[in-house]
Amino acid sequence: QTGFSAGTVTLTDGSITGTADKFSEGTFSLAGSKKLTMGAGTFGGAAIDGAGLVDFNGAITLSGSTITNTGVNTITASNTLTLGGAATLTNITNSGTLALAGNVLTINGATASSIGGTITAAANGGITVNGASTALTWDPSVQTGFSAGTVTLTDGSITGTADKFSE
Repeated sequence: QTGFSAGTVTLTDGSITGTADKFSEGTFSLAGSKKLTMGAGTFGGAAIDGAGLVDFNGAITLSGSTITNTGVNTITASNTLTLGGAATLTNITNSGTLALAGNVLTINGATASSIGGTITAAANGGITVNGASTALTWDPSVQTGFSAGTVTLTDGSITGTADKFSE
């Protein structure tokens, strides 16, 4: 794909499936309950907006991406989403692995988010919850190296049991 950086794909019916590296440029707009499924690879400088469903399905790295999709952004059980730089999601549901490394994931929006599964972070890595209506349920089954990471609440709420805040 050459020269697609100025292009826009608008999905009003059906679904799009492809490896993440094929979504490296342009804008992907998802209408209603339409679904974008991304397989393994690096998701580069593209933007995803709309109110559809985004399924991170494979070992995916977000690098310079803007995802303002207000629908459901999901990392399913056997999959990994790695941040290759700071990223913003309007909401997220994680039952797979969320690897922050030294990067910050900002969660905005009025839709409830959930961090389950596995979460890893390194120094300077973390999660920022930002939005008056943003609600995050913190319930990771495994927190590896997260003692170096931070969770920042600038607005909204975080819910979880005390044992989940032990690192």
